[in-house]
Amino acid sequence: MSFNNGQNGPSPNKRPRFFIENLLPHLFNTTQSGAGANNLKNYYRQIDYETDYSRKFKMMRTTGKFLIEKIPENPEDLLRKLIQQCMDKTIEEAKNKSIEPDCLGALISSQLLDNDIWIPIRKIEANTKDNILNRFQLVSQSKIEKGSLIGQHFTIVIQALGISSLQKNKSIRGRAPQATTSNLQLNSSCLLKIDNPNNSCLFYALEITRIYFTKELGGHWNFNRYMQNKKRQMEDVFYLLRAANIPKDLPEYDAVEYIPTVVDIWNNKYSDSGFKFKIFLFGNDSEKPKFTYGNENFNIPITIFH
Repeated sequence: MSFNNGQNGPSPNKRPRFFIENLLPHLFNTTQSGAGANNLKNYYRQIDYETDYSRKFKMMRTTGKFLIEKIPENPEDLLRKLIQQCMDKTIEEAKNKSIEPDCLGALISSQLLDNDIWIPIRKIEANTKDNILNRFQLVSQSKIEKGSLIGQHFTIVIQALGISSLQKNKSIRGRAPQATTSNLQLNSSCLLKIDNPNNSCLFYALEITRIYFTKELGGHWNFNRYMQNKKRQMEDVFYLLRAANIPKDLPEYDAVEYIPTVVDIWNNKYSDSGFKFKIFLFGNDSEKPKFTYGNENFNIPITIFH
């Protein structure tokens, strides 16, 4: 599984190093011209469109299914404008629900693609559209053997979040390790104690607990050895931060903001393994979770004590 590396896409003075012909090879025998070529709706058909709204997490997700039937003279523009149209529509739907979106993610899938084209949730920037097209570049370079986007519908999922609109009193912030006390009666033998040297305790807790429950390291003795390897733990956590485009030098991290980003990455990355994650974040003074996020049909519960 590959992740967007945070680059800002091609510079304005350079053309993208890929060609839509690689993704739509069979369509170039039917390229259209004339006055009608400017109306892009003549070249694709929308099969379905759904919206999913979460007031609690200030999230709007739209799912559009499309079928490309013919192609204009500029095929790159067709995909670019179709993706932009989906983004604009999602942002509009979000604002209709009183969400001011400041983060955006995308997923493009088709039975004819070897892998989904996935853009992790990130802040909305002027080059968001170019970042999605750069993922098409990666697919093109991998030389898809199953065919192209022609002949089967493909799906564009756009997820918009209003992170800055979340109530501040619901923020759950963490920083470097500190001495804490708990009013809960906990069995210490059932806990994974996190001992990190920096402000990334949230991500240490998430990543180490995921590794434990997915049995990624095999035998229990391997995990015990991993718990002693602080360098390996730091490398894994920094890899997770890079994959999620999360700065590693913030003075503190808000669990409400960053847990959804991590869980979305996991649920996409490990979907072929059948893992579906959900986070339950508890404080030290209540038996009820302070925050939860993840699939309702989860099979890997990650419990974190803050």
